[in-house]
Amino acid sequence: MDQIREMLSKAGGIAFSNTFKVSFEEDQRERSAKSNIVFANLNKTMPRFVKEQLSEDAADGGPARWVSMMCDDAVLPGSQMATGQINGLYTGSGTYNYPHTKMYNDLTLSWIGDANMTPLKFVNTWMNTIFEDSQYSTAYLQKGTETQKRSRNRSVRLNYMDEYTMQISILKAEKGPKGELERPSIRYVMEGAFPYSIDSVPLSYGSSTLIKVSANFYYERWYEYYTDQWGKAKKAK
Repeated sequence: MDQIREMLSKAGGIAFSNTFKVSFEEDQRERSAKSNIVFANLNKTMPRFVKEQLSEDAADGGPARWVSMMCDDAVLPGSQMATGQINGLYTGSGTYNYPHTKMYNDLTLSWIGDANMTPLKFVNTWMNTIFEDSQYSTAYLQKGTETQKRSRNRSVRLNYMDEYTMQISILKAEKGPKGELERPSIRYVMEGAFPYSIDSVPLSYGSSTLIKVSANFYYERWYEYYTDQWGKAKKAK
């Protein structure tokens, strides 16, 4: 037991599941010249929405801070490999499995809803920028759509991938003496992410419960950053 306690102390203690942070960021990858032209010319883009509606420069407690803080359910992404088979690779051997493709699991995030339904507005707006209604805009929604009729034959177009994908990062950290996320250990970055489904939000006249908003995301790939906490707890003493 003493050896276990010593090893845990060197490793920074036990990891807990309720200390993490999810962030939504502009895609930082290098874009092709053609994609940059499209990105500049198309005005109704997801990054623009992020800058205007979810700006980190907003007052404390603004939408960006809320969407990040109130994400109460996330997962560190996994991966797997698709394999093929070769029979009789060596004389007398059986089936040999070999990897040929790296596969990534989809991502599910959940939020606690507020009276403004900020998380639901966030994922709805993001999804609406993928298949964009010709009469859809955040300004249009703010003016009260109940009194404004939309054309029956309005067009719906699919935007370019560069215009609706974002970067999602999940930071796993542990509490420290000066903050909730003072001791980071690993950060996953999902590139080219976009929502492909939003779960239905149940409402009922029964007993009052918290509203949860959940969405599922696809992404191209993930990479990670490591922060070594080994031995730091002992040095801090």
